[in-house]
Amino acid sequence: MVKVFPARLGGPKFIKDVLAPLPFLKLVPTGGVGPENAREFLEAGAVAVGIGGNLVSNKLVAAAAFDQITETARACTLAVQGI
Repeated sequence: MVKVFPARLGGPKFIKDVLAPLPFLKLVPTGGVGPENAREFLEAGAVAVGIGGNLVSNKLVAAAAFDQITETARACTLAVQGI
């Protein structure tokens, strides 16, 4: 697998464009992936996505906002599943 960072710069279109001539690559976009675009990256051909800061921000951890982190994780899971 090849980590593509930061994915926000090229977006899902970049993943699709890279895979057009190199369909055997296993790309994993990270950096800028969240529930709003995770499914788009997968539909563009990514084999997985990495979600870090958009899933668990330092601000939410410091505020002990674990319910909000759980909701974000749920939203990411649903987005990846295409629900």
